[in-house]
Amino acid sequence: MSVPYDWTPHGLPCYHANQAPGFLRTQSQLEEMGLRPTGGACAYVDSQYGPAALYLITDSTLANPRSWPPTRPSA
Repeated sequence: MSVPYDWTPHGLPCYHANQAPGFLRTQSQLEEMGLRPTGGACAYVDSQYGPAALYLITDSTLANPRSWPPTRPSA
């Protein structure tokens, strides 16, 4: 289980790099999966560029809603 090393002034957990739970992703990680966050950040992680917001993977939606369901090629 991942344990935050600190908390923001607003009570959000802060994790070291690669220590956040698997259900939390950065915006760029979500974009790589074809998703985008729909809610606000629920945690932060240290990155090489400074703190990065983490979003619940379950609180995201398709970046391109027309991409699902996939189209079937006509025979």
